Amino acid sequence: MKLVWCPDMASKAFFDVVELLSTNTPDEEGSGGGETGLAELLAAMAGGWNSQCIVEILPVDKPSTSTATVALSAAAVRTGGRHIRTFQSEEVTIEGMDFAVVDFERRDAVKVLREVRVGPRGAVLVSKNGRRCGGDLTSNSAGEWWGGVLMQGIRVVRSAYLPIGNGGVEIVHVGVGEGKSLPDRKKKIQSRWIKHVDRVTGVEHVFRR
Repeated sequence: MKLVWCPDMASKAFFDVVELLSTNTPDEEGSGGGETGLAELLAAMAGGWNSQCIVEILPVDKPSTSTATVALSAAAVRTGGRHIRTFQSEEVTIEGMDFAVVDFERRDAVKVLREVRVGPRGAVLVSKNGRRCGGDLTSNSAGEWWGGVLMQGIRVVRSAYLPIGNGGVEIVHVGVGEGKSLPDRKKKIQSRWIKHVDRVTGVEHVFRR
């Protein structure tokens, strides 16, 4: 059993959020076209992976509603899954997580991640504000760092940095049990160019993976 990408579900979740945000964009500090573009991306990813347990790991001082929250809630409705938000000082045990957005402005984000039980299909993790915890999202050691953060038995399959939103995000695909992990960074890895167009500002981002 593994995560399987569904383009049709991704498109539906994406357009659900585009419609929601076109009529009612939540107020949040530092929001703007970049954060709206990130919200659309999150919805498409959560929907495309048919996520059944979507988790937001947030600091206590975050706004009650944000574009990311709207996006993830809409994706959960589309997939028929759950959308769970956890805040600092909460003691929560989460079972079967298969999609998560982690804000590392939360002081105990690493501790929470180690307690979360990833579902049998594996999971996709999206990291925001990763540099706050001393990590460098663009470094070759990102896979090793995540491997030390996640609970035992979880392996990092691949990792990518995207310059989207305020400060960019890292997207990590993790698997459960034995299997291939990230390739040896010393070996030559074929790269490719990826293009993302922000639907709000019209700005085109081109980056190499």
